[in-house]
Amino acid sequence: MSGVPEIREGSKCRVRTTDGKETEGDFIGYTMMGSENALAIQTEDGVARFLIMANISYLDLMDQAPEGEDKDVFSRRADIYYG
Repeated sequence: MSGVPEIREGSKCRVRTTDGKETEGDFIGYTMMGSENALAIQTEDGVARFLIMANISYLDLMDQAPEGEDKDVFSRRADIYYG
């Protein structure tokens, strides 16, 4: 693997938050919770868990999802609005 890996939708991740709790599941995207950026993970129980980015200690990328057809990062629609 060369360069910095990209967390793609469907990638298996383990996330540890600053309070010491771990969440494991499939990455489903980025979103907002109020004015905070959040990482969305779907757990094995089918629960969508939203983790505030500022509260994440680390993320283990355990299994990278295959690269989709859209390889041009700049042509993707921005899902997070800053304003």
